[in-house]
Amino acid sequence: MPQRKVSRETVDAAARKHFRATKCVYCKREFSGDRRKSIDHIVPLHAGGNPDDPRNMEISCVDCNRSKAWLSLDDWIDLCK
Repeated sequence: MPQRKVSRETVDAAARKHFRATKCVYCKREFSGDRRKSIDHIVPLHAGGNPDDPRNMEISCVDCNRSKAWLSLDDWIDLCK
């Protein structure tokens, strides 16, 4: 699969968001050595989410991002209830 080129603005916006984040946007637990940061696409790419839009990116912990996987945010929240 060919590499997709990401704009410099997207990289910069994601980096700023990633740097400032102190806790997971979903579970609210603080990041630490064991709880690492991950970039989650709020609207999954397979569902038409824009990979270049910083508004479609949130900083979550790896556990929440893996749990959400390819689900939409609403579907994942319903699953977690």
